[in-house]
Amino acid sequence: IVKKTALSAYKNVRRDGIIALKCAEDDRLIGAAVTDGSTDLMLLTHNGKAMRFPEADIRSMGRVSVGVKGISLREGDEVVEMLVINGDDENVHVLTVSENGYGKRTATRDYPTKHRGGMGVIDIRANDRNGPVVASKVVRPSDQVMIITREGVLIRTEADGVSEYGRNTGGVRLIALDTGDQVIGLAPVIDREEGAEEGADARTKYHWRSPVPMVARLAVMRST
Repeated sequence: IVKKTALSAYKNVRRDGIIALKCAEDDRLIGAAVTDGSTDLMLLTHNGKAMRFPEADIRSMGRVSVGVKGISLREGDEVVEMLVINGDDENVHVLTVSENGYGKRTATRDYPTKHRGGMGVIDIRANDRNGPVVASKVVRPSDQVMIITREGVLIRTEADGVSEYGRNTGGVRLIALDTGDQVIGLAPVIDREEGAEEGADARTKYHWRSPVPMVARLAVMRST
């Protein structure tokens, strides 16, 4: 389910918050973004599907409303990510990461724009090797991202260090996982660390105390 509401509807926020949308008991919010009305949206699912459609396909609604269907899901699938795409610059890619540590970059132009509510196209093969999709981000070559695991291991890497493949492919290993560990998140790195040397190896391994809390995703819900 996806819903669009004018930003002005949220200007009078009470101390205990206000209702942003109606959410079914078996559903949850997974994403929100401020847009200008001319962008494309892409919904990515647990089982590796991607549905791209114009934001203009969604009429504006009030805060206390349910929204409309963004993607039709097969049984057992759910939406895990919402991306906002502004055009198809050749340097803009979708970086997708799976639960077992595999992933890839794919040019945004490889994702066809369709009317909302369809089944979508294959983004990445969510097979036994890869596992289900955990997260996706829109990246440029100069961007950096962190891959986060359940056991508190982080890999920081340049986006252009991730191999580029077409949509219907399996990708490559991005992080070597210990037995029983899984990828739980993908986060952009806003700025480089001050004093970082030019040409230094961008792939650095960090350890945090476990467990690492998952980053909250703020409007799209995981169901159809």
